[in-house]
Amino acid sequence: PNDYSEDTTFRQLAQLIWGPVGNLFANPVDFLGHATLVDPLDGLPGVSLCHAVSRRFPTLVGPARIFVSWSWRYRVKDFIATLRRFYVHNPPAAGGEFLWICFFCNNQRVWLRGPPKNGVLEFGN
Repeated sequence: PNDYSEDTTFRQLAQLIWGPVGNLFANPVDFLGHATLVDPLDGLPGVSLCHAVSRRFPTLVGPARIFVSWSWRYRVKDFIATLRRFYVHNPPAAGGEFLWICFFCNNQRVWLRGPPKNGVLEFGN
């Protein structure tokens, strides 16, 4: 989307991809089919971003060795810069490395929409 900037936070990125709070998933951006692929767990359209990527590029998704914490208010730019700094001092294993970042690995349709959890409301402030 054209609304991305240097100051974009994960919360804003979520709204660009899945829609504004209060109208989530009404008109999501279909990144590599993540909004239309059927989730094998519940049979509904909408899968994680990682699942969508793995369907088109299977070698780009694999078992994670590192869990990376983040917050809705983190700027995406700072998050990427932090990962770059980490890997300058901790080179990845030969053959690459996978990270678990729940923004990308969890099915946000399930997480943000359904009770009893609503991550934007719980963690947005």
